[in-house]
Amino acid sequence: MARGVAYHLRFRSPLHIGERGLGEGSVRDHVPADTLFGALCIMWAQLYGEPSLSDLLERYQTRGREPFFLTSAFPYAGDTRFYPKPLRSPSMDLERAKEWKSLQWLSEGTLEDYLVRSLPKRSATDSGAVGAGTP
Repeated sequence: MARGVAYHLRFRSPLHIGERGLGEGSVRDHVPADTLFGALCIMWAQLYGEPSLSDLLERYQTRGREPFFLTSAFPYAGDTRFYPKPLRSPSMDLERAKEWKSLQWLSEGTLEDYLVRSLPKRSATDSGAVGAGTP
């Protein structure tokens, strides 16, 4: 499986991503994937024409022909990328669980640590295959 590429978006002016309808006053702190994809499609049509956009979108109809995938555009500061925190707290301690609940974003390193600790322990006989080490 191909590894993804992270692009850091730098906007020339302030950006307002509304959570609800106009005038609701609620904004997001990230750009959702569908909003980003829609913006890319608009620019594609302006640059290459609508027939080219139709060809591009048609490739998504057949699994394995997708030209690219997107995730939401998450925040970053300097070289540190942030991701939404997983719902499950890494600790059963009540105070730590409350602290976890108050978090919204985790740095990439903290998320990697969380994921490594969440993996099931492997025995010495495991080869990495499902069911390995069982007769």
